[in-house]
Formats: sequence, C-alpha cells, structure tokens
Amino acid sequence: MEDEEVSSQTSNTQKPNTVSKQQIEDGKNNAILAYIGILIIVPLVDDKTKTNPYVKFHVNQGLVLLIAAVVYWPLSLVLAFIPILGWLASIVLGLGLFVLWLMGLLSALNGEMKRVPILGDYEVYK
Repeated sequence: MEDEEVSSQTSNTQKPNTVSKQQIEDGKNNAILAYIGILIIVPLVDDKTKTNPYVKFHVNQGLVLLIAAVVYWPLSLVLAFIPILGWLASIVLGLGLFVLWLMGLLSALNGEMKRVPILGDYEVYK
C-alpha cells in the first residue's frame, strides 16, 4: 500500500499538517465520533488519538463546535423573548451552527482535514 500524504487546510501563517493515508484509515472512526455530541469522549480517552494528528484535528474541531452549541443554547433562549428579530436571529444562528457541524462531519467522512469556517481556527485540544 502506498504511503501517500494528505495536507490540511490551515491559516496562512501555519505550515500545513501532513498525515499518511494509513493514519487517516486508522483514525477515521474516532474522527467521525468527534462530531457526535457526547460520543466525543470516545476519541478523547483513546490512546491512539494522542499520536494520530488526523484524529486530534477532528477532535479539536468537534470540541469547538460542541462549545459553540453549548453557548448557542442559552443564547437562543434569550433571543426567544425578542419578537421576530430575536426569533430570526436564533434560527439563523442555529442553521449556521448545523451547517458548520455538517461540514466538519463530511470532512471526517471523506478523510479530509478541512477547517470549518469561522470557528475552525480556534484550538482547544492540542
């Protein structure tokens, strides 16, 4: 099997990370679990996560999205008390968060390391 390398999309100031196809295949399941709410615990406690940059990338992206969802929830409750504009803002923010989550999940499913827009540059898990 060829040991090809895949580059991740990072900001302009960072060097792109490269991971082998084997690392992607070994960590794909954990990368997918990183986007499924409470199941993010599985890759966090798995020892293989610490040595696989592909899984670490997706765990970080999943944690950032989970934190954003936790922040969104009480914010949407507050916005619910503001007629029309608050309701629209809550819907737009919720749909935006869903789209970011879907983009991250599809990136993991496709074996890619694409940062989600807006929130992808934050690092909470190194």
